[in-house]
Amino acid sequence: MALPLQGVKVLDFTNVLAGPYCSMVLGDMGADVTKLESTDGGDTTRRFDPQVNGESYCFAVLNRNKKSLAIDIKDPRGRMIVLRLAEKADIVIENFRPGVAARLGFGYDSLKLRNPGLVYASLSGFGQTGPYGGKGGFDIVAQGMSGIMMMTGYPGGRPDKVGIAMNDVASGVTALYGILGAYIGRLRHGAGQYLETSLLEAGLAWTPWEFAAFFGAGEIPGATGTRHRRSAPYQAYRCRDGYVTVGANSEKLWSSFCVQVCARPEWLADPRFQTLRQRLHQIDELEREIEAVFATEATAHWVARLDAAGVPGGPVYGYDEVMRDPQVRARDGGGHRAPEDRADEDHRHADQEQRRTHLDPYGGALARTALGASRAIAWLRRCRRRRAVRRRRHPRPLPLKNGCRRVANRCCPGRPAARFAVGCFPPHPQACFLRNRPRGTDRVHSAPAARWHQAPAIRSASQSKGGSHGNKARSNKPGSRSSNGRCQGGCIMAYVIFFASGGLALAAVYGAAIGWLWFCQERLLFEPDPLAHDQPLSTDPDVHETFIDVPGARLSAAQLKLPNPRGVVFFLHGNSGNLKKWFVDLDAFRELNFDVVMFDYRGFGKSSGQIASEEQLRADVRAVWAEYAPRYQGKRVVISGQSLGTGLAAGLSAELCAAGRAPDLTMMVSAYSSMQALADELYPWVPRKILRYPLATLEHACRLTCKLMLIHGDKDELIGLHHSEALRKAAPQAQLLCVEGAGHSDVHQFPSFRKAVASALGCL
Repeated sequence: MALPLQGVKVLDFTNVLAGPYCSMVLGDMGADVTKLESTDGGDTTRRFDPQVNGESYCFAVLNRNKKSLAIDIKDPRGRMIVLRLAEKADIVIENFRPGVAARLGFGYDSLKLRNPGLVYASLSGFGQTGPYGGKGGFDIVAQGMSGIMMMTGYPGGRPDKVGIAMNDVASGVTALYGILGAYIGRLRHGAGQYLETSLLEAGLAWTPWEFAAFFGAGEIPGATGTRHRRSAPYQAYRCRDGYVTVGANSEKLWSSFCVQVCARPEWLADPRFQTLRQRLHQIDELEREIEAVFATEATAHWVARLDAAGVPGGPVYGYDEVMRDPQVRARDGGGHRAPEDRADEDHRHADQEQRRTHLDPYGGALARTALGASRAIAWLRRCRRRRAVRRRRHPRPLPLKNGCRRVANRCCPGRPAARFAVGCFPPHPQACFLRNRPRGTDRVHSAPAARWHQAPAIRSASQSKGGSHGNKARSNKPGSRSSNGRCQGGCIMAYVIFFASGGLALAAVYGAAIGWLWFCQERLLFEPDPLAHDQPLSTDPDVHETFIDVPGARLSAAQLKLPNPRGVVFFLHGNSGNLKKWFVDLDAFRELNFDVVMFDYRGFGKSSGQIASEEQLRADVRAVWAEYAPRYQGKRVVISGQSLGTGLAAGLSAELCAAGRAPDLTMMVSAYSSMQALADELYPWVPRKILRYPLATLEHACRLTCKLMLIHGDKDELIGLHHSEALRKAAPQAQLLCVEGAGHSDVHQFPSFRKAVASALGCL
């Protein structure tokens, strides 16, 4: 049986949760979903924890049944590809900020000229119009502004956020049924439609009882805990070992609850509880009476009695208990079994799965086509093995063509109704270089040399036994002028000439390489990523971008500026990228009430000029700090750096300590003892004197009088953990956190890293 939306083409511009949830369900229903991602890292959720085998679990769950296309939509060639895809699409979904899609040329008014039957859906924080139309929005903002947080929690307490991203999912589901309705309309009338929803409006649409109370009686709904506003008993009650929910919302169920469940028939005649209105008026007393009974037995006892009496109820689970519940296991909603335990079951039920169709509680359209997380990770492992085989067969990375990199769609083996594709970006160039390194080169060239060396000895031995005419063996005494001696002399001369010329050639090549390294080593040490001047670094209202003039250049700087911060974190980033990449994940600093200041080195991002020396680089660091330092007099100061920035951070902190203005904390992530030591490990054939950027971190760390925090991943493939260990020995006050399983570029994504940083800043 064909899937409901088989053959329907969906073009998905969305990111994170709301839009991807909508397109995920369309893919579950059989639609052909092409997900467009940016070329600078793709969907934001690719970097979310937990990471399994280098793949984000969150991304895998939300982006199943999709093909990924990494494309630069600002490149004219990339835009043409998007327009060609839109011409063939049935549905387009986007969650750009209002106006961005139209500015890029992908708005509905532009695309409908090419595709009149297009169904176009826009998701945003607050809608495309209105006073908040241009604002960005997140789930927590929408929960607060839709009144949901004021209705969550217990009376008299602080507003509580719903435990899930409710408004995100609500807007995705709202867009989903709007898209399906518009598509049905297109099938009937032939015309496409434009529809929009927002996190705010979707949250409002999911509060019908509260609307009724406000507009019908003028009531302002408040927090009720687990209680219902219009029914009792309808809440969670404490038992001896947990909680049980009860939903006796009618007189018949109330009677069964009193007599068969609680064995309290006298409650039926009690004037406090005779009617629903009386029970609501005396709900506190009702709760005390029920919990006094429930406290005598365990949860399982009361669930069994509720089931026997036909009264709706159940236990209150933790998420691990949910995945062990027999009903969840029977319906396969959680996908909680290990991949190896499911392999045989997948083959047994493959035919049945294609014929079964129902709506599951997770929003998926097909039972068992919504792959569980465990099965998704098993698929990721298989894909990684396939990619490794394909790289060995085709070692060169795919080139950039027409402004995009195509990421292949891979289907889960044996599951034609459950495609699961995750976009993978091209491997690191250094990895490609190592993979393409020719193997067996020495053996190929050494064999002929061995035969050439052995030939004279073989001929001499044969001649010593006599030729075919019975001639005696020729003399091999010193000074004899035999043909064998002449041959050996010629071979020796050839050897001398060959090795002499080869040595001279190698010396010339080595000298040329050393000369190139001396004059062009900036190309090896720094990998700047320029940024257009009209491209904003961040859309957050509390992030400010400025430019600082220094001799020969103009440096781009960004500042997270809070109303009354406790202090500032002056962060010096690594040797690649720009502020667009590094100035992210600021929510943790907002919670800790710390400003953040960062700038791009010369040639990086929007900064002009080029890096010419280490002294120039350190002078730029001092100039930027001098610009911001007066604003934080009397506040906490943290000097931080990562990778390349650790050497610069150590130097600045040492200068401040010497001047009597020591920072409160110096924090170094993936630090190196010195660039010379690192070069000795990676390039032992390069003379140390050739390096013009020694960046002696260890030397500066010895002079620090402030607290020093070192964070290093134990799987760092570029800078070994022993560098941070050397720094810890040199600075007695230093503390070293070793992040297990972390590499060089992902250490900041581990929870232990974030917890350590929050703890260090919180103690200042």
